[in-house]
Amino acid sequence: MGINSMSVGKETKAFFVDSVIFGGVAFNNFKINALASTHNKIGLLFFKKNFNQMILNNTEHSYLLLPNNIIPQKPTSFDAGFYFNDNRKIEVVSLNGSLNHTAKTLSIGETIKELNGRSPKSFADKCEFLAWYAEQIKQQELSVTKDSGERLIIKKSIF
Repeated sequence: MGINSMSVGKETKAFFVDSVIFGGVAFNNFKINALASTHNKIGLLFFKKNFNQMILNNTEHSYLLLPNNIIPQKPTSFDAGFYFNDNRKIEVVSLNGSLNHTAKTLSIGETIKELNGRSPKSFADKCEFLAWYAEQIKQQELSVTKDSGERLIIKKSIF
């Protein structure tokens, strides 16, 4: 699921570093997502958003970057992330670790009744869910109905 930036079933830590320099450009308050027991990497989306051109020179083990001079913004993400599991249920797979987030009554591994008005039964398969979910995460909030009937509005946060 790495291509979809999903780490289903793996605990991910997120934090900000003061600054990182790439191609002579400083990126302040740079967000890092780290997975235990894996190697560190930077996603292609980072380079796409911040540089007009990238040249990798494998012979000299070097790189050249042409910055696009756009000041990077801190990315926001929902306080909870969801996945359509093998049991055809929508499952909570990530939660914001900060103290003030909008998903406090959810827990990792919990299944939910509805996400933005759609029940798990309304999806033909994982592919349909992922395509639909990719559109939902462009919104500013998600409506979640827990199995207990409790309804939450999940918002986006920086951390």
